[in-house]
Amino acid sequence: MLWVVAQCEKFAPGSYDPSCIRHADDESSFLQLTTQTASARTLGSVSVENVASQALHKEASEPAMRGSSLVTDDPGLSTNPFTRVAYELARKCPMHADQASCNEAIWLGGLLSKLSRPTSSDLIAEAGKLLSLGSWFQNPAGPAGFFNFLDKNHDGILDADELLEYGGVGLMQVVDLDHDKNASRQECQTFLRGCAVLFKMLPTKDSALAKMPAPVMLKLADTVTLESAIATGPSDNPLLGVASSLEAECPEPADKLSCREGVELARYLANMTAGIPPNLVLSEVADILALWSWFQHPQGPAGFFNSVDIVHKGSITASELAGVPGSHPAVVEIVKFMDKDTDGKASRAECQTYLRGCVMLLHKLPTLDLLSASTPLPDMFDLADSVIKQAVTGSSPLAWALSMSASALMITCILYVHCCPRRRNPKSMDKEKDQDKDQAKWMQQEPTVLDESEYSEDANGLQIRGDHDSLSASKDSSPVCSPSLLGPPRMGTMYESESDCPADTSVCYDQEQSQSSQGGRGESTGEDATAPQLAELRY
Repeated sequence: MLWVVAQCEKFAPGSYDPSCIRHADDESSFLQLTTQTASARTLGSVSVENVASQALHKEASEPAMRGSSLVTDDPGLSTNPFTRVAYELARKCPMHADQASCNEAIWLGGLLSKLSRPTSSDLIAEAGKLLSLGSWFQNPAGPAGFFNFLDKNHDGILDADELLEYGGVGLMQVVDLDHDKNASRQECQTFLRGCAVLFKMLPTKDSALAKMPAPVMLKLADTVTLESAIATGPSDNPLLGVASSLEAECPEPADKLSCREGVELARYLANMTAGIPPNLVLSEVADILALWSWFQHPQGPAGFFNSVDIVHKGSITASELAGVPGSHPAVVEIVKFMDKDTDGKASRAECQTYLRGCVMLLHKLPTLDLLSASTPLPDMFDLADSVIKQAVTGSSPLAWALSMSASALMITCILYVHCCPRRRNPKSMDKEKDQDKDQAKWMQQEPTVLDESEYSEDANGLQIRGDHDSLSASKDSSPVCSPSLLGPPRMGTMYESESDCPADTSVCYDQEQSQSSQGGRGESTGEDATAPQLAELRY
């Protein structure tokens, strides 16, 4: 009956349609309400809180309903559930919803209030069928899978022809906010969030809808904007569709190994849930995989791995994973799938490969973990790879004690070295003082410079003459050097002495005399080996 009104709007004034004549009064009321509330939803000329009020006063003015309605006394006591809920939402928006969703729910409540007739057995169920709520929220792949299923030409919008079997033109007029005769993903999101807020406040007889919490319905409504979800019909197995999709195309930035793991995992789960109805497959798979335990852990997958691996051996077994509170009995089969080397346990590397495969499934089936559904694919891969990292907070008490003891010992050693002076033996201290005094005296002595006339040569060496002490510069004695005999300073020396003598002096008078006596220039020419000649022989 609701969509008959939409067909009546097509006729020009003066024309009619038999289906409109049969419910002329009803349709005129609905058209009037639609005209009044359309501006409240889009243009803002009428406040959204007045939508339910207009429908309520219209209901009170009808003779058939006036006797059994208490609208004039208390709008909250109205027999129309949509009107009553619209007033409740106008007074207070639930904490789990935003104001925009509440406004959409109020608009839908005022619109659906015209379905109320004395002959209707279940107004709420009838409204749910007209809006195709079961097809949207109970699709195996969620609202995103249903949207992609309806979008036959894959242009990202729905037209009236694509919605023909699920509401057609009437549903299009409800969903279409900008009146472009198309329903975008954002418009469907707004419509579904309003339905979630409205119908969770109604006493529905739909068991599936009643068991679904309101925050979950809002999260499901948000997934309709995900283009990556697999297109799934009411009777399709979404797992087989995911396997075929990943085999045909591996989305970026995933690698082929992750896509192949996702294909194998999808088929493995399809075999496990072969006897379950298609609309219940993903809820069962979500309980088996428990991806929220891995990805929603405060410390990420590494933290969950450490909480399961209580002895910190670097692997988890089926019994340990089954011991986690709330785990599914079929989790034992998941450990068998992870165990690639068939050693009876799943290592960190095997868990990493498994989680990357789960990310591919979650990319195509967002209902597996609604909290992670909108997370970008690269971030999900980073979370999956983090399972190979050992978290310090997950260490055992023994490892924690050893780590703290080693840290305390290191800090103590550092403090001892820097704060406590070293105690030395008194004898060694006296010896060091004597050495310091001798070094100071040696540094204070000035070098002795010899003139060329103060030496004479004999057969054994050089004899120093003059006022100085007689010294014998033999080959075994200490060398005595003169700056006038050694020539210019050597290149590359770091320090310069007062006498300009090189620091590394190894040439002595006896060595020069030896070179001269063995056929040097002085012996061949018969000249005396005077000081300048010795220096010339040296260099």
